[in-house]
Order: sequence, then structure tokens, then C-alpha cells
Amino acid sequence: MNGVTGRIMSDISIYSVAAGLILVIFSLILYRNTWPPVSLRRKILLGSIRGGGFLLLVIFIVNPVLVSIRSESRKPVLPILLDVSRSMSMADHNGKTRIEAALKTARSMKSVFSGATVRIIPFSAGVLPDAAEDERLLATGEGTDIIGAVMSVLGRFQSDNLSSVIVISDGRVTRGMTSSPGAFKVPLYLVAAGERNETPDIRIDDVVYERTAYAGTRLDVETIVSVDGTPGGDLIVELMEGEQVLDSGRITAANGSGVYSAILRYTPRVDGEHRLGVRVSGTPGEKIMNNNSAMLRITVLKDRIDILMIDQYPDWDMTFIKRIVKLTEHYDIDVVTWRPQLGYRLSGEDGDWEMRDIDSAYDLVVIGDERYLLRVPSNAGILEAFVKNGGGVIFLACENSPLLDDVSYRNLEKILPVRRDARQVLETGEFFVETAGGSAANRIAALFGASCAPDKLPPLLAFLSGMEATAAAEVPLVVVDGRSVKPLLAVSRYGEGVAAVVLGFPVWRWKLAGEEGEAAYHALMSGLIGYVSEGMDSPAIRIDTARPVYRTGEKVEMTALIRPDIEVNSIRGGIHPVSGKENELPASFLFEPERGDKLIHRAVIEPLPEGEYMVTASGVTGSGETLTGGTKIVIEPVSTEFARTSRDEEFLRKLAYASGGSVVEMDDIAGLSSSIGLKEDLVERKKVRPVRANLVFFVLITGLF
Repeated sequence: MNGVTGRIMSDISIYSVAAGLILVIFSLILYRNTWPPVSLRRKILLGSIRGGGFLLLVIFIVNPVLVSIRSESRKPVLPILLDVSRSMSMADHNGKTRIEAALKTARSMKSVFSGATVRIIPFSAGVLPDAAEDERLLATGEGTDIIGAVMSVLGRFQSDNLSSVIVISDGRVTRGMTSSPGAFKVPLYLVAAGERNETPDIRIDDVVYERTAYAGTRLDVETIVSVDGTPGGDLIVELMEGEQVLDSGRITAANGSGVYSAILRYTPRVDGEHRLGVRVSGTPGEKIMNNNSAMLRITVLKDRIDILMIDQYPDWDMTFIKRIVKLTEHYDIDVVTWRPQLGYRLSGEDGDWEMRDIDSAYDLVVIGDERYLLRVPSNAGILEAFVKNGGGVIFLACENSPLLDDVSYRNLEKILPVRRDARQVLETGEFFVETAGGSAANRIAALFGASCAPDKLPPLLAFLSGMEATAAAEVPLVVVDGRSVKPLLAVSRYGEGVAAVVLGFPVWRWKLAGEEGEAAYHALMSGLIGYVSEGMDSPAIRIDTARPVYRTGEKVEMTALIRPDIEVNSIRGGIHPVSGKENELPASFLFEPERGDKLIHRAVIEPLPEGEYMVTASGVTGSGETLTGGTKIVIEPVSTEFARTSRDEEFLRKLAYASGGSVVEMDDIAGLSSSIGLKEDLVERKKVRPVRANLVFFVLITGLF
């Protein structure tokens, strides 16, 4: 392409010269035959002026250039990368901190290498702005990325007279690459900071435990303890909740170094979130004490879900639900029925039963046949408060449902997921069940559909019509009656609890319709009981983190798990502070799908400031529904920079060897002047200026014409 272009430009130049000569000749002929006749001298003058003008015009078309070349010398540039990560705050250099000694050493190099332009460049997890002449640097950076800093400096000074790079660091890499990426363009000279040997230090490296447990179940909390440079002896490890010691163990560090494990035991008594801590005793001379403890968080579930079924006239619903509950280890059920002359009685008990007993004794209330109990406003108020404070209630349709009674309906209206759109009527016929459109995200619909196709189930024979779902309700299942579609199952949250209504019956008819029908009945009823009793806490998107508590400086690894019945194209995450620095948080991030498994998405985010954070994930289904999930993480003030306190001399030597440089002590930098070859170099500066760019050229053409 360049050759063709050059040839074309050459042809244009030849044609331009030829055209110019023709114009000059034509001009001379013209002036020779000018009328009236002029003198020969004037003809020669006019012809010369016109010819010169056309010649300059040809030169303008050809556009020659003027090239000037001059040589100049450049001073060498010597970047000094200065580690300002938190590990450089340790005071182990003749009574000074590492950063103080390193900064003094870096500034002294300006006189040692007076013939070079010395640039002091701080770095930790990344490169920071150059240090000012008298700036006091602080070792506050989280993370140390030495190779990343070197590569950044090499790119920055690649067009300068760069022959060497000096790095002052303790070599403890906590971020980025830990091995050389290959040959470097220039040798690296590593100035080692910190002590060679590990100072006495005891630290907790990890805590291994189950993050979710049932109340009353014993848990093993394994604490991994690293010991370096101690005199040896016994160490005490304690498990704490607040200031209370729950359990303790003993570790014998006979050699004064090594990695040890202690098993501590914990039995949570109440459900909820429990924040615990583990700590290990220190040793004389230990300088870093904030790595002697760690936090952990355990979510404790109730060991048993207590269910109460109120059925004025015992029927098949009560019998089959009791059987389902008995098959589940963590469920237990009591039944209340009505007896003539005796009133409401708890099964197996002789005393009177009252509605107020539900508040402290049960997690879920299932109501079937019931004509009188909820007509009493105080009883309905007790049930409303029960749901509002975290309980669950399920209304099963039947001939004697309280939803068919005007008084009971008005008393219960606040907590119901359905409302009247006409007068409630008990209809009979054949009502076929279908999963609701757009409800793929609902666990109940998914359980029902996975067990048996709706069109294979026998129709329901009765239905409570005149009801529609409230705006806040979920409708996993519907019935189709001719052209009309009506809600069969409606679920909504009220306060901290959940209420559900089944409007068609008898659902137990499915259990008698062969294996598929029985499976569908079990899946629907057990799923509904679990869904309501657990407070609708089965999220469409669940976030799991590598652990709930991180140390400052650690990257946060998390996984978004999609429920199997859901399809989303992408998962976007966000972070919001519960307590912490909001201005240092990422605006948002993406979860990357796991190869070969569309239900698993993973993400890694950069270290966060200490505090507590809510991590969220959201995705959009094919129908346009937005699904969300979230979890909390805690960032401890303990920095990973103090996981090891000695310098990593092996890494420094490997890095120096890979680049052709060397490692020196901070007190021996004078020897670097003979090792680092700094000299000025010559660089040619070429200046190209087109002739047509000269203003005089245009003035001359204009004047001649």
C-alpha cells in the first residue's frame, strides 16, 4: 500500500512540473503577442514575474518539506517505589518504623544519584501520586502488589532514559501476582525492609464452622492458630459471646512455632443470628495483638416448627396433614377440635383451649372447618397479632370456612391475601388447576409442577368464589372455570409473618388419585407449610460468601445461587453499608456464570473498609420480573498485612534474580551506586516542516501574481 501511494504521489509531482512548464511557456508567448506592443525589456520582466509565480505555484502543489535533525542529551530517570502498606508500620528498624526508615533511605538516594532524576513513588495495592519533597508518608495502605507497581512504572517511563528501578519493601505480597511474569525490561534492585526472622506472634488464621444450625444442636468450632518465634508453651483459646466465655481449649506449642488446631463447642439455645468471637492468648514481646482474635456469625434456626391445626369438625384434611408433618423431623403438630357441650379442646387434653395460647406455643396455625371461634373480635385480634409478630396462618377452604362468614371475614380482613369482589359463594363443579403465568419464581408453583402435571390431576369439586387476590399477594396456583381464571392459592406477608389461603377443595382428593396425585398433594401441602412457617424466606437468589467475616485487605468472594425453577440471563450485585464507608464502595458489579452450570454465578470484589455491609444480587426473568437476594458480611479491622510480620526475603530475591538486579539491606544502599549504571543518553530530535506551511511563501506567490 505504501509503495503504491508513493508512486501515485511521484506521478502527480511529475505532472505538476510539466503543467507548470507549459504554463510558463504559454505565458511567454502570451506576453510576446500582447497588444499594444511593449518594449522587449518589459516583456522579459512580465514573463519572468509570471513564470516565477507559476513556478512557486508548482512548488506549492508538490509541497516539499524541510527536515532538521538535532541531538540532545537526557538525564537518567530513577524511580524509587516505596511500600506504604500497613505492614510497613511495624517498628523493627532501630526503634523506627519501617516506613520511616524507608522514606529516609529513599530521600538519601537523591544525593547518592545526584546525576539522575529521582522520583519517589509510594505504592500499596496500587501506585499512588509521587511523594512531595517534604511529605510525611504513612503506612496505611491495605494490600501490597509489588509486581503490579513495577509494571505500572515501567509503562509510565518507557519513553524516558530508564535503566533501573529501585523497590523498598518488606516483600509481603497480599495482592496481585506472587511470581515473576517473565523477564523485565530493566533490572530491579530490592531494598529489604523489616526483620528477617519472624517476631514473636500468635494469630488466628481461620475459623471453620457451620454457618447455619438448629437451636439445641451442638456445633464444633475449629480454630486454626499459627505460632511464630515464641518461647513455646501452652496457649488458651476461648469462644466468646459478648464477654461470656462459652468454651475454651488448650494448645501446646512445644517448639514455639507451627500451625495448631483447637476444637471449641457451642450449643445455641435460641434461634436468630448469633455473633461470636474466638481469641487466643498472647506471648511476651508480641507486637501485633489485633490478629489474636476473630469474629464469626451463626444463623440459628428453630429446632422444631410447632404447628396448630384448628378443625371444628375433623376431616381428611386434618388426617393427611398430620401424616405429612409427622414425616418431617423438625415439625410437630397439635390439633384443636370442637366437642358438643365441651367447646374447643386440644387433642389429648381435657381442659378448655383458648385462642390466646397460640402466641407463645406455635409458629404456624392451619384453619379448616371453623364457624364460631373467629366471630369473636378478640380471637381474630389475637390471630392478627400472631401473624404480625412473625407467625404464619393457612386457611383451607371447606363448607364451614370462616371466609364464608361475613362477621369472621370482616374480623380477619387485614391479614387475608384475598378480598371480596362479589359476594362469597360456595360453587360446585369441576375446577382444573394450573400454575399461574409468570410465577416461575415461586417455590410453591415449582414444587407442584415438578411433582405432577396439572392436567393429569383430578379437578377440584368445590370453590369459594367471589374472591380476588390483593395487590401484595403472590398467586402461585389458579383454577380455570370455563373462560374465567380464579386464584386457588394466594400468599402475602403481613408484618413479620405470612398468611395463605387455599380457595378450592377438597385438595386431599389428589392424594387418592394414584401415585402422581399423592406426590402432588404431598409436595403442595408440605411446601406450603414450609413456605409459610419459614416466613417466605426461601429466596429466588441466595448469596453465599466464602465466609461471613473478612479481614481488611482481603478480597470478598461470593456466589449467587439461583433456585432451579428460575431462569435469569445475568446477575448484578450491589453493596450497601450497614456501618462503614459508603464512598469507598463499588457502584455495582456483575456475577459471572459458572461454566457448565447456569444456576451458579460467582463474583470477587476488592477489599472493603471495616464495617458491616449488605450484599445484594438481582436478576430479571424472561417475563420481566426482577428477583433479588441478599446477605450481610462483616469486615474486621484486623489487616491481612499482619498475617506475617517478618519480611519475605525469598520473594524479594526471586524478583531481583528474574530481572537481573539484586537485594540489598537498607543500611547498605551506598553499594547501589556502583551496581546501577546511570548515564545520560543522546536522542535525536527530528523536525519536519512543509514549505507550504511558511507564511512568507504565500506572500511571495501573491506578490508575484
